[in-house]
Amino acid sequence: MVKKKRVTSMLLALVLVSGLCACGGTGGGSKEPEEELKVAAGTPSYADDKFIEMAAYCGPRRSGYRFWNGELGKHKGDPEGGWEGWINEEAFQDYIDCGFTYLMAERDAPYDSADNFEDSSLYPYMELAEKMNIPVLVYADTLVNMTSSPDYRLTEDQKAFLAEMVSDLSKYKMFKGFTFRDEPSVGMAKTFGAVKDYLDSLKSDLYYFTSFLPIYASDLSLFSVEHTDNREEAYKDYMNAFSDAVGTFSYDSYPLFEDPIQGTTYVREDWFQNLSLAATNAKEKGYDAGITIQSMSEGTPDGEYSTIHKRLPGKKQDITFQLYTALAYGMKYINYYTYWQHWADNDTFTIYSAMVNYPKEKGGEPIKTDAYYAVKEANAEIKKFDHVFLNFDWEGTMALTGEDKAMSTGLQLAGDYKSPRIASATATDETIIGCMKDENGFDGYMIVNATDPGKNLSDSVTVEFRKATKALAYIEGEETEIALEDGRYTFDLASGAGVFVIPIQ
Repeated sequence: MVKKKRVTSMLLALVLVSGLCACGGTGGGSKEPEEELKVAAGTPSYADDKFIEMAAYCGPRRSGYRFWNGELGKHKGDPEGGWEGWINEEAFQDYIDCGFTYLMAERDAPYDSADNFEDSSLYPYMELAEKMNIPVLVYADTLVNMTSSPDYRLTEDQKAFLAEMVSDLSKYKMFKGFTFRDEPSVGMAKTFGAVKDYLDSLKSDLYYFTSFLPIYASDLSLFSVEHTDNREEAYKDYMNAFSDAVGTFSYDSYPLFEDPIQGTTYVREDWFQNLSLAATNAKEKGYDAGITIQSMSEGTPDGEYSTIHKRLPGKKQDITFQLYTALAYGMKYINYYTYWQHWADNDTFTIYSAMVNYPKEKGGEPIKTDAYYAVKEANAEIKKFDHVFLNFDWEGTMALTGEDKAMSTGLQLAGDYKSPRIASATATDETIIGCMKDENGFDGYMIVNATDPGKNLSDSVTVEFRKATKALAYIEGEETEIALEDGRYTFDLASGAGVFVIPIQ
């Protein structure tokens, strides 16, 4: 098999969306006459030479960064473990086995200066990355602080630090770039652009990552002011500010919630809206967009203070729901939050579970949760056909629901695109169809069961394609050629499932 190549630049981004608002099972196709429809002839073939970039915040961590029996371990790890802690070959291999294509060192392996580099936790991180052949994006407090400022004029001292850092790290072939300030407010956009431009002048092939804010973030975080008028338009201004500054846009959104009192789950109503806005911005400006999705729990899940909280995505369908709906909006990069459990105290809580949790007892081994195995299985499925998907660019997204079923508020925000190739589309439950096209004119459709994966609902979707007698369908990632009856085929989709379809004559 040809080794897959990386796709384009990375201040990670993702792409797509718009949707067809159909309240019943009779989804709308385009009314364009079939004789006027032009479609590519033959059967497409795609080289297995590219892949979707995937990473998780953050990679393997050093030991001691949590409470054991109410006592916080030393920040630099236990005396026996030193800096390295769980930054070791086994932990790196677990990360790679989960399907991730690059590492985010982040705060547990920061760059401080060249003077103490070999005494820092970044040193074993970079040495192991070389050995394990996995690219690294480096975290540096100075750089993060720099990109947190609204003052975009770099001082000579700042330039000197950046130059020294790039020079010092460039001895590692697995050094690929940096992380900037996480979830910046709009006032930092010019600074992002200025820092990126200067780093590019030092090394032209660097990648950069940040996770910009979702539409549901507070006004103060997003805009630094209170917005009382049109939030969607204000969010477009936020996206424009950063995509203009850095040439791409990626954001984080964590959609899976649980109410422990009622015993119910739900998906954020703005999940599809945010995907649509990000995809549209990327399409209009011609860049690849990306997204950071949920692989953690957050809130107060137990005891008398139990509240509605973000739930741990412990089943494959929880992850594939997020992945396939993101792909239906053309997202080209995927990040996860979070791989290793973050710190938590027993009073206020932060992240209480992730893909990998700290051991329950001091000196114990890290614990892989159900989320780790769900992500690993879901990533493996996507990687079976990502080299095909990446040849397609998003055009719009249709939204359907079952006959006599009211469309949820969330799905109503998905868009109203009508593909000329689709004569009709019906579904038994909530569905989205991402409509795409490759450079040779072949149409591609990401058909996704859009119901809450926590409810474990199946979906049956019938699509009639114009000028098509068969199709290539990627079911659970595997390519299958299917025959169409009068252009029609019915796809039975389990909870969280998606199928990528390329109709052919």
